[in-house]
Amino acid sequence: ISPESHDDNVRRIMGKPYTTNQMEDTIKNALDHGTTKIDLYFMVGLSGQTSQSALDSVEYSRYLYKKMNKNKKIFTFTSPMAPFLDPGSIIFENPKKYGFTKVYSTLLEHKEALYQPSWKLYLSYYTDWMTRDQIAETTYEAMIRMNQLKIDMGITNVSHGEKIIFGLSKAREIMNQIDDIFNFTSDPKEIQQKLDSLKKEIDEELGLCCHVVVV
Repeated sequence: ISPESHDDNVRRIMGKPYTTNQMEDTIKNALDHGTTKIDLYFMVGLSGQTSQSALDSVEYSRYLYKKMNKNKKIFTFTSPMAPFLDPGSIIFENPKKYGFTKVYSTLLEHKEALYQPSWKLYLSYYTDWMTRDQIAETTYEAMIRMNQLKIDMGITNVSHGEKIIFGLSKAREIMNQIDDIFNFTSDPKEIQQKLDSLKKEIDEELGLCCHVVVV
């Protein structure tokens, strides 16, 4: 199920008019009738959604797990609405109506965006409620909190959950390092040199991590 938000108003804007209470009834009925797994997908970067609202979806997930007696058949996820607004979709064709601003419009712009060194830099939109920076930061924070929640609820084992959180935290750190390169360097050649140096550093660190795991 992709409610996208715990907030009925946000979900309604996104074209999903059912309520949270109706969704909970559906989940309970499915579990009562023998379903083996229920995935719930929340998103960051929606129309009408603030950073706090996106984070509140994680807290709603905590409430849901408790209401469903920490049922391990339920798996909650959160992710950005990325990387692009779907060309041809209602929001792509009428972005202002839904509070979106497109960064890229043409096929060539979308293609060139994919060569950017950070997913935030090829994110093709921002909203009236969140900038691209806020969407990216909120995404990482929400994903880290969601994984910690699943550890707390016993849905994910501690070792696996901590590895995911480490990876998310590292990715967030790298994104911010890339931002610093672009924010404090203007010469294209110097930017590339710094990006190459960062890539080498990351590759060496990943190699060390793999070596430690093997040992």
